[in-house]
Amino acid sequence: MSATYDSTLPTDSDYVRFLVPDTDVTPSTDAKFSDEEIAATIAEEQSRGRTGGSTKYFVTAVLLGILLSKFAARGEGIRRKEVDELGLEFGSRDSAERALQRRIAELERRGKFLLQPRPRLMKAYGSVSAT
Repeated sequence: MSATYDSTLPTDSDYVRFLVPDTDVTPSTDAKFSDEEIAATIAEEQSRGRTGGSTKYFVTAVLLGILLSKFAARGEGIRRKEVDELGLEFGSRDSAERALQRRIAELERRGKFLLQPRPRLMKAYGSVSAT
């Protein structure tokens, strides 16, 4: 199973990794999801008619839901994230889980908005001239 990421975000898979975030893919064992898992989730969402710009938001919501389930199944929460000497700690596991659930809901709303039909603009024919 492979894990790749291009920070210029040329594909939906890269954009999904950016939104999760799951951009630390070197070595690929550090990735939260494999390229194959992301591709399968994209295909599933597209088969449901969620195409175009909405796909990446629905896919990200699905993957974040999976991450939340993994944490819950292991009895873990998202409490502390450290990068070198910089650290961030959430108030409690529950607040971190609620924040992740809010993010999932926000991504689903964004995807649904992009699926809504857009009104078509009508061209004005002829012109009005001042005489």
